[in-house]
Amino acid sequence: MDWMMVYYILSFLLVIILVLAFRKRKQENEKFPIKQFVVSLIVGIGIFVIILSNLL
Repeated sequence: MDWMMVYYILSFLLVIILVLAFRKRKQENEKFPIKQFVVSLIVGIGIFVIILSNLL
């Protein structure tokens, strides 16, 4: 399997996880959970790194 294919699959999974976390956070919007913010931040950084490594 090609490395680019692995990167595309991982970035696709990370995008799905980020969208699900955002939808869940929108449903329970009475208070903002810090733990979920940290998880979303880590996933966002992971997506950024994968996109950057795809460009290089």
